[in-house]
Amino acid sequence: MATAEDLAIVLSTMNRLRGVSRARVCASLATGESESPGESWSAVVMHEGGIPRPERQHVFVDEEGFIGRTDFWWPCSRVVGEFDGRVKYGRANPSGRPPEEVLWGEKLREDRLRATGVRVVRWTTADLRRPTAWLQRLRRDVHRSPDRLTGMSGSR
Repeated sequence: MATAEDLAIVLSTMNRLRGVSRARVCASLATGESESPGESWSAVVMHEGGIPRPERQHVFVDEEGFIGRTDFWWPCSRVVGEFDGRVKYGRANPSGRPPEEVLWGEKLREDRLRATGVRVVRWTTADLRRPTAWLQRLRRDVHRSPDRLTGMSGSR
């Protein structure tokens, strides 16, 4: 319907309108990489909370091959962020698999991610509605150096 560039052009002409600053921020955060409304909402809440802009839909692999794509990735601190919507784990989930299989698969995926040396921070819609504690947890992890995450000295 409209590209980010289209939005930016229109918003550049609206200098004196109330709310245009917020609209510009939202337009700058809009990306086709969001796979759910919760991911888009997360990007806005993180921006408002002063969290550095992450990479989106980062692909992880290990010696076994493809692990998965993560919603958010902060490479400097080796932190993965995952928004968890209820639909993914319910009976009517998009995969059509039983919820217990979806949950078990997600657990194994996260185990493999952690084995690569990353930290994983998860949040839900409830966290987005009341983001204080979640943002503190995320901010703490994103601002830690990878060395302090693992207890190792030197860089990886």
